Amino acid sequence: MTLFSAACLLPAALLPTDLPADALIIVEMGSQQPDLHLGRIFADKYRIEERLGSGGMCHVYRARHIVIDKEVALKVLRAELAADPQVAVQFEQEARATSRIHHPHALDVTDFGVTEDSWYFISRRLEHSTRRNFSHAAQLDRYFKSARR
Repeated sequence: MTLFSAACLLPAALLPTDLPADALIIVEMGSQQPDLHLGRIFADKYRIEERLGSGGMCHVYRARHIVIDKEVALKVLRAELAADPQVAVQFEQEARATSRIHHPHALDVTDFGVTEDSWYFISRRLEHSTRRNFSHAAQLDRYFKSARR
C-alpha cells in the first residue's frame, strides 16, 4: 500500500516557501486549495485549530492563545484582498465599529493587528455558533455597509 501526503498532490505555487520540510498541510474536503493557516501559529500568539467559516472577504477560525490557553475566534482578511488599501481600511473600520458595541449578544473585539500578509482581529468565540449565527452576522455586515454609503 502506498500512502501519499496531501502536500505531494499540490502545485508548488500554492505552498509558502517558509514551510519546514515536515509541515502538515491540511486540505479541506471539497477544496482545491489547502488552508495554510490550519495548525500554524498566527501573529506569534494564536494557534489556528479549525476553520469555522468563510465569506467574500474573510475566513473565521477557532484559535487558541498559546500563552493563556484561551479559545478565541480569529477573523482574517483574505490574502488576495489584504494588499488593497481600501479593503484594509474597511476591515479596520469594521474592527473599530465592532469593538464599540457593548451588548451581551454582540462580539467584543479584543485584539487587532497586521501580519506580513494579512489583517486580523480577535473576538470571543461563541460556543454554539451555527449557520444561522453566520447568516445573521452577514445580514448585519450588509446593513452596516449600506449605512456607510
